[in-house]
Amino acid sequence: MNAHPNRSKRLTDAERRAIAHAYQAGETVNMLAKRFNTTRQTISAALEREGVPRRYNLLSAHDAERAAVLYRDGQSLAVIAEQFGVSTRTIRAALVRDGVDMRPVGTNQWTRDPSSGAR
Repeated sequence: MNAHPNRSKRLTDAERRAIAHAYQAGETVNMLAKRFNTTRQTISAALEREGVPRRYNLLSAHDAERAAVLYRDGQSLAVIAEQFGVSTRTIRAALVRDGVDMRPVGTNQWTRDPSSGAR
């Protein structure tokens, strides 16, 4: 445990190399942060310092369009995110960027016709 909880652990050269190797082998930044008892930001900085390109699981324009259709059809962000293998934040950001009207937080379905009472 760090003596100063608000400070990130300073990584050694060997730890940075191990992080780079593990990340390239498929471990995630979150997994590495936990394993090395540090923050995601420290892991990201170590990867950058080691010259390791980051992998991002972002949506293509085509996938974002498909996600918008699914969302408008009533699917939740969580269900859509699972289908595309990304986080709900990634889906939400793509939808907002594309001008999709977002449902209120905590709702999983959107009533197409409010007078019908159907969900």
